[in-house]
Amino acid sequence: MCVEKNLFSETPTAYLFIVFWLHSVFVPSVANADLCTFNATEINSQEVIDNFQANYGPCDEIPLNLTVEGEDITNLDGLAGIRIVNGWFFISGNPMLSDVSGLSDLELSGPTFQ
Repeated sequence: MCVEKNLFSETPTAYLFIVFWLHSVFVPSVANADLCTFNATEINSQEVIDNFQANYGPCDEIPLNLTVEGEDITNLDGLAGIRIVNGWFFISGNPMLSDVSGLSDLELSGPTFQ
């Protein structure tokens, strides 16, 4: 005779342990991130992207929502090294954008990445 037992209903501590363990294994570590001094929420030109680390860094975490939208934006290379965006991250309205490899270090974004 096989008796089915639900581990999670009898021992919620075991369930919490498993959740925290999964979180620690599968969610990237962000403890050592350096915040950018960038206080705007929109990047609207290639010049701002190209000079991003020089003007706002060195850093790897943007503390706000971020929208990248500009007629002259062709690449996102100046955002190389950014690992975290703490809010929504939108890339839209960039007819000249042909290269997004500058985002190759991005590990974690807020609730929306489009």
